[in-house]
Amino acid sequence: MKQINALLQHTSLEKWANILIRRFDVQIGLVTANGQIFMLGQPISRQFEMPTREMWITWFEQSNVQKSPFVNSDTSALQTIAVPIHGNLMEPCAIFASGFDMQHTQTRDRHVIGQEDFRLVIEMLMEMASKLEVQCRKTDANAETKNTQFEHECEQFVAKSQEMINILRYVDDICELHSPVFIHGEIGTGKKKIAQWIHQRSAQKHGPFMVLNCAVLPEQQLESELFGHKRGAILGALTDKAGLLYVAQNGTLVLEDIDALSLALQLKLLHFLEEGTFTALGDDLMRSANVRIIMTSLTSLKDKVDAGLFRPELYYCLNRFVITVPPLKDRREDILALCHRLLAQKCAMHQIPLKSLSVEAANILYQYDWPGNIRELENEMHRLVVLAPGEVTIHQDCISARILQAYERAQQAQTV
Repeated sequence: MKQINALLQHTSLEKWANILIRRFDVQIGLVTANGQIFMLGQPISRQFEMPTREMWITWFEQSNVQKSPFVNSDTSALQTIAVPIHGNLMEPCAIFASGFDMQHTQTRDRHVIGQEDFRLVIEMLMEMASKLEVQCRKTDANAETKNTQFEHECEQFVAKSQEMINILRYVDDICELHSPVFIHGEIGTGKKKIAQWIHQRSAQKHGPFMVLNCAVLPEQQLESELFGHKRGAILGALTDKAGLLYVAQNGTLVLEDIDALSLALQLKLLHFLEEGTFTALGDDLMRSANVRIIMTSLTSLKDKVDAGLFRPELYYCLNRFVITVPPLKDRREDILALCHRLLAQKCAMHQIPLKSLSVEAANILYQYDWPGNIRELENEMHRLVVLAPGEVTIHQDCISARILQAYERAQQAQTV
């Protein structure tokens, strides 16, 4: 549908369509292989029935979208001339002119045409189809350039699995919006890194990127960190303090473990998300801030809403743009690629020759479920590099005992 709409916006189509309509008083449009019609112009002085959807589908099936123009063979009806458009379209389509009388009756009606006019109409339709094919090629080239740029920018991520590829493409769709984003996933799945990538691709990329963990501070101190405070508002507050909403102006603020916020702070955050304004602790002055908010959690929060621990209005506000990061056990295609990248990083960090995994070691690491996800995997790769400094190839006996034991248990379970 997007491709068809893009073709309809081609600047020269309207001019050519108007010439045909003024000269022959016909309908001009695009039709897809499933019979869906997109009109470019209507006849000026009359109305008539178009070919039915079934007729279009039958024609596409019979012709298999050949390069030659099509003229419907029913001489008892007003006729249609159609020329297929050959481009890399999701669905084949053709440009058509419908409403001609080709019975060569003695009349001066504009829609009655002879052989010369017939050839003229076909030439004009073929010229229109040719221009649209060029437009298809330009669109494909632009898409390919965008995909190449996108793939290059994604190199900071390991995304061999379809799940991660889908996440990165979704991020690409929403990164330029100013709306809040909610990212949830198990511990160590890379939620902060995804938040950083959203920031790097957003309109706020030149502003600050700040992170606040909502689970590590008591409520009053958390409110002070987030919204700021006036002198004397809390114990030990000898001066005014600007909160992160103010400090992160024109940037991005990540609120980790958002479910740790109290119901009162949730309400205050909701007000900021909806109105863009807030008050510092101990202050009556309403302030505004231009900050992109990204929130993370280990869960989807639905259970906490049901338990009355999370405000449903904030939950629905967060649910506009949600990213669910799957654990490593659900995207095993990424495991070995992550191993190789992390080994290279740790070897470079310690300035030692690049190491690789033996086939047996790689198989064990691939089979392991990694409950700590990427964080656990990174620690294991660091350990292997440090504990096998003279080894070029890392063998299975270097792997942590817990991973080897889990592998042995899995093997035994398969043989039972």
